[in-house]
Amino acid sequence: MTEAELIKLVIDFAHEQQPAVFALHFPDSRRIQGDPGLPDLLLLGEYRLIWRELKCDGTELRRDQRAWRWRLESAGQDYAEWVPGDWRSGQIQAEIIGLNRPPGQDVTAVADDDADPERMFFRALYGGKRVRG
Repeated sequence: MTEAELIKLVIDFAHEQQPAVFALHFPDSRRIQGDPGLPDLLLLGEYRLIWRELKCDGTELRRDQRAWRWRLESAGQDYAEWVPGDWRSGQIQAEIIGLNRPPGQDVTAVADDDADPERMFFRALYGGKRVRG
């Protein structure tokens, strides 16, 4: 799955929600005025806002992307990276649905077919946020 295909799936799914989840895609933050490295997506529901970086080709975060991640997390923002496997597992859909749910109301993953049950356990435990050492 390409990044463009994943972005389309995410934005279409966000707009299908009731009410629609607002989605803003930053195609290449290196080409906008200001500091490069801004995450690919900003998603805003009725109760929460999340920042997501999409990685579809196995690449690592660039230095400027790591700086944005650090700054957003330091400011208490919800930041994570999504990969195509997160769509297939239902993790992305569950997080988007959760944007319109009041705090404390859990959302279970839409699909639970991840090949790595340990990974799914920890993602469910930590609400989709990546745990970094």
